[in-house]
Amino acid sequence: MKSRSLLHYQLRLNLIALGLSMALVGGVLYNFAEKLLEDSIKTSLQYHANFRTEQIVALYEKQRDELEAVVENSVLKGVASRIVHIYINIGSDNRSYRGYQQRLRSQYDSNREDSEELFILSPNGTLIFSLKQSSDDDLGVDLTADGVYGKTIFSDAINRVLSQEDTVVSNYGWVDILNRSTALIVTPLFEEESILGERDIVALIVRPFDIKELRTTIHNGSELGSSGAVVVAQWQSDKDNLGFNFITRFKDSTPPSQSCLEQRRDNPYTFTSTMSVTEESGEGWLFDYNCTPVYAVWSWISELRWGIVVKQDRDEIMGPVKMLQHQILTTLFILFFIFMLMMRYLSNGLLQPIRSLIEATSTGKVADYPQSKVIEVNQLAAAQQRQLKQIHNHEIDLESKIADRTEKLRAQAKVQDEQMENLTKLHHKITHERNFADSVLSSMQEGVVVLDKNGDIVRCNSKLLGLLGYSDDQLNGRALNEFFVEDSTDSNKYHYDTPSSEQELISSNDERIPVKVSGALLKSEHKEQQDGAVLVIHDLRHQKMLERSAQESAYHGGMAEISSQILHNFGNALHGIKYYLDNLETLDKFSEEMVKILRGESEKKFSRAELADASEEAAKKYLKDELTTIKLTAEHMAEILSAQQGMVRNGGNYWISEFNLAAAMEEAMTLIKDRADRSQIKIKLSFSGDIANVKLPRNPLQQMIINMVKNSIDAIDEIYQLEELERGEGIVEISIKQIDTNNFSITCRDNGMGFENSDSVKMFSSSYTTKEHGTGQGLHSIANFINSLNGSLNFVSEGRLQGSSFTATVPLRAEIEPATYQLTTN
Repeated sequence: MKSRSLLHYQLRLNLIALGLSMALVGGVLYNFAEKLLEDSIKTSLQYHANFRTEQIVALYEKQRDELEAVVENSVLKGVASRIVHIYINIGSDNRSYRGYQQRLRSQYDSNREDSEELFILSPNGTLIFSLKQSSDDDLGVDLTADGVYGKTIFSDAINRVLSQEDTVVSNYGWVDILNRSTALIVTPLFEEESILGERDIVALIVRPFDIKELRTTIHNGSELGSSGAVVVAQWQSDKDNLGFNFITRFKDSTPPSQSCLEQRRDNPYTFTSTMSVTEESGEGWLFDYNCTPVYAVWSWISELRWGIVVKQDRDEIMGPVKMLQHQILTTLFILFFIFMLMMRYLSNGLLQPIRSLIEATSTGKVADYPQSKVIEVNQLAAAQQRQLKQIHNHEIDLESKIADRTEKLRAQAKVQDEQMENLTKLHHKITHERNFADSVLSSMQEGVVVLDKNGDIVRCNSKLLGLLGYSDDQLNGRALNEFFVEDSTDSNKYHYDTPSSEQELISSNDERIPVKVSGALLKSEHKEQQDGAVLVIHDLRHQKMLERSAQESAYHGGMAEISSQILHNFGNALHGIKYYLDNLETLDKFSEEMVKILRGESEKKFSRAELADASEEAAKKYLKDELTTIKLTAEHMAEILSAQQGMVRNGGNYWISEFNLAAAMEEAMTLIKDRADRSQIKIKLSFSGDIANVKLPRNPLQQMIINMVKNSIDAIDEIYQLEELERGEGIVEISIKQIDTNNFSITCRDNGMGFENSDSVKMFSSSYTTKEHGTGQGLHSIANFINSLNGSLNFVSEGRLQGSSFTATVPLRAEIEPATYQLTTN
């Protein structure tokens, strides 16, 4: 293999890099020149397209405004309406029609400098009036699709005006009564508005679009070069037909070849004519009518449904670009040749000193190498001389280090033997500790489980195995989360970061077992991150059974208290009835005395008027007023009895049912109202949101409301006793509000004693009470009930004597098993 010097490759790489750089720069300039000119052409054509579009729209708006001015001119409008009326009712062959016809022609000519043709059509499309007398022979012609000319741009424009009731522009096409191609502007003529604000079309005013002025406007001062052109086109009927109406044409009118026609048929969207009517704007390289490559800019004139395209031939555009690109390539080639000669000269001056240094190195005479003219070569020679000296010194140091290293290896071997002996002792100790730990786990009365850092089970005792109904092999290696009802990736961390928490385990027979879980982290002595955890699991089934009994007792106690209040109310009502019966005895004695007076058996003498007044007064005193009072008392007793019976019917029923929330709340308010009245406390119940029926345990929900209100009444009674609040000023506000589509809240707010916020956590604990004769089960049962519904509680107070606010968030529709309900509600 032929070898070459490093400098040879370096110079070659430099030449390649130089060539690539020049090629890159030349390519950029080459493409930039083409891109720059293309952008320039694009900007120019875009300007011309926008300018021509604005001119066409302005011309259309001018002619449309002139036509609408005719309709708005009261004189012309009146004459036109009269002509329509005469023609429809009498015909055109009469003096009145001809008089109004001549008057309209003179009035229209006097309002315009140049008179164009103007037509008036009846609403059914019949030609009634023509501004030019040459068209009078066509009067009475039906111009709709059913007429003599069939479907034309005239008939299409008539249909559009009648449906839109506004000015429209027809398609461009042949008009027989004008004997030329044009577009029509048609506007409706309305009658005066009726009293109801309605008005009908009495005629259609039509004028041709001034195509001649349009073509003059487009082609004046085009400044688009010899091949530039502006073309306006329109679909003949629809897009699927792919036929065009050219309102203005290309400069080159040479018919296209057969191959060009085939290309237009197979790829229509590569031609300027097609792109101009796509109802979009754009630019790019396309083909013109004769398949000549052009750069075109097109846009859509929505007012007229016309497309405009401005184009210029590719050959005319690319001529200056090709010349500039040729000059760039020639310049780059000359520069590359000059750079190559310069680098060859410089390489010869650098190569000779390097060859001399290589020869001195190969013969071992580097130490005697003389200075050359190249600084880098001199530095390389000095570096080689230093390396030779360092190699000699390094050989001496290496021999000394080998002896020292051998002695250190012997000492390390001795240390490793001692470490192996210590590891053996440690293994025996670990085995002993493991056996001891197994005995401790087996002897514990609670379930114990050891987890690794991923939450997987490592060890568990026999108590936990019996609780779950699995063997040791079935549990080891499985995640503890699999056996909890509420699965969570962070549940293990929650267990051993929290003093204790209540959960539900799932046994092998799918039984849900309530347990209390507590634990601690396992950490090594020198590591801060956890290596695992130890959890203690206590079976709560017996405790839950005791709690349920206490809660049921609290429920029956609440029902007994309500029944006692009802009996008290009934006693008051019966006392009123007894008073009424006493009055009836008095009335009976009065009746006997009246009978004696009327029979003349009494010594007392009264006139008939006096007897009538006495009877009326007795009836009012002993019958009318007392009957009204006893009737209201009976209705009140019936209302209380109905509410109490509603709760008794569902007294032991914790099943979920669908019921009206407002009716249930009214029942609860009825049962507690008398208790509030005795304490002179007002109760306000309000609803917010569209809450109708809910699907919840009806009786526990009512019992919860009664407990909440009763607690508020007791708190207000207590502040009454301290004389911090005047009697009659106590108030309990109950507001029920829909939070979202799934939940609603119940808030009970009072101005009673209140409490310190430090006591809010203990309020819901079992047997905790601040009352002298309280059981501590009321709020605890509420908490259990709300938790069973997956709801939330909030009990706050701003402090002593500041009142309190109790808010429970409850789902609108609960789905809870009945057995769970009986365990967790009072």
